[in-house]
Amino acid sequence: MRTASRLEQAEQALDGCFMKVQRTGNAPYLIIGMIPIFFDDFLVDLKDLNLRDVISSFSRTAVRNYNQVSYTFDGLQRRDDQFEYTVRFGHNGLLRSSFQLPLIPPRQGEENQDVLGLTAVDLLLRNFVIKATAVYEAAGVSGPYLLGMMLRTHGPLRAAYNDPTGFGAVYTAPIAPGDYRFPYV
Repeated sequence: MRTASRLEQAEQALDGCFMKVQRTGNAPYLIIGMIPIFFDDFLVDLKDLNLRDVISSFSRTAVRNYNQVSYTFDGLQRRDDQFEYTVRFGHNGLLRSSFQLPLIPPRQGEENQDVLGLTAVDLLLRNFVIKATAVYEAAGVSGPYLLGMMLRTHGPLRAAYNDPTGFGAVYTAPIAPGDYRFPYV
């Protein structure tokens, strides 16, 4: 019973942090979050220099890109102005990354439709999990963890991925504007 209630609390914490992301412009946002299931407030010492260094290096790509962290009410925060990229790590061990997704230039005749490269989502999630491992090791917080992701879009959005036969890109049907939560793992 205790595990189920802690799991529900972790899901609620992730849902809440996803909805707190303030979006600018009309670009879609991808938000990825991770939290230890057995978390407590003020579980993490945010003054630890090694932890601050790991968060400062938490970039959206595999390339090390150092950007100084700042203290906020919610914890440590690292920002990048390109594509509104933000990483936040809280006292309770909640790690969240949010960013505007880069869009693919539309095809002729479809100029009013946003198109997202689906491979980018996979790469961003993979990179987040790899970097999250370093954050939790530096913070001394052990698992199990709950991982979640949400896509938030203001307008209709289509996705494109490479055709496995090598003849260009395959486009999906558009999705309506909204908040789309992926299943938690």
